[in-house]
Amino acid sequence: MDKETLEKMDKDRFRQSLGGLIEAYEAVARRLGVQLD
Repeated sequence: MDKETLEKMDKDRFRQSLGGLIEAYEAVARRLGVQLD
């Protein structure tokens, strides 16, 4: 969960069918400095 926006960015997106699962994991990867091609 994002501390500032409280947006769910983890397994709850899948469990609660919130959609945007790939986008959420991409956002987490970017925050960790992982370069996605």
